Amino acid sequence: MSGNAVVDIVIVTWKTPELTCRCVGDVLGKIDAEGIAAHVYVVDNDSQDGTVEALQSRFPGITVIENDRNAGFSVANNMAIRRSSAPFVLLLNSDAFLEAGCLTGLLAVMQGDPGVGAVGPRLVLASGEFQHSVTQITSPWSQLGCLLAFHFPPFDRFFRKLFYGNRDVLIAGEAPRDVPLMSAACLLVRREVFARVGLLPEDRFLYSEEDDLFFRMRRAGFRSVYLPSARALHLCGESSRGRAEVVRSDDHFTRSRLKFLFQHYPQYRFFTFATHWLFYSWSSWLCKLKYLLRGSESDGIYYANARLLVNISVAEYARIKNGK
Repeated sequence: MSGNAVVDIVIVTWKTPELTCRCVGDVLGKIDAEGIAAHVYVVDNDSQDGTVEALQSRFPGITVIENDRNAGFSVANNMAIRRSSAPFVLLLNSDAFLEAGCLTGLLAVMQGDPGVGAVGPRLVLASGEFQHSVTQITSPWSQLGCLLAFHFPPFDRFFRKLFYGNRDVLIAGEAPRDVPLMSAACLLVRREVFARVGLLPEDRFLYSEEDDLFFRMRRAGFRSVYLPSARALHLCGESSRGRAEVVRSDDHFTRSRLKFLFQHYPQYRFFTFATHWLFYSWSSWLCKLKYLLRGSESDGIYYANARLLVNISVAEYARIKNGK
């Protein structure tokens, strides 16, 4: 369906009809104004709320793919990537909106250097702050830092400052530069990347897709470029707001992160499991103690969530260790 398109734009949606229509209308306006030959694919993850009908009625020139289930982020994106054929693919969240010249700038970087496998813009939040859309590829050691920052009360505040300070450095400045990993909320990828390293990982519902893709890209020799002069507004979280199956993020995040670490760092599986168990147990029992002493409802809820994460880590370790 791409025809002579230079770029295929892939948008995944689930139960956000108005937001998705707004996103599609905005991106169609941008490619028309900038004279970019592009085709838009929207994959609906079984919304059953009129999203498909609204898109087909308002935008007859796009391709709408109906999924028969909510299969998650990677599976839905891959459905459109397989159907499309343009040399470049723009992965775009339904809550992300390109600023003028953004896609033109991203394409210029990609077309100017065949060694670049992916290029991403600066993501700007509704508040005007810059999103931490550039990070390191997850490793057992960086994950340890994450555990210190978010699961080591009462010392986590100190480590969290270091955590966010390191992330600030990665998005600072205006010069384009090579970076380890960028958010897939708005990401231009060379189709050759998918042909050589494979599509997005389909063994997880949500999260860590970027880790997996950029890990394989780096091993294949592709570079990743961050282009701060190109900007996109990201209404972070709007594409999943109020959706219980998605915003149960602790479950999805932990499962996906553990899968990535176990698969790509098999020699550190026990280290990964042990550190998660240690920090989750620490935060669980500390919050339990605070709950017993203070009777704080919020602490009780946090304790329940932390205990859930311990159970997930144990089950995930056993499942992957047994090759399932």
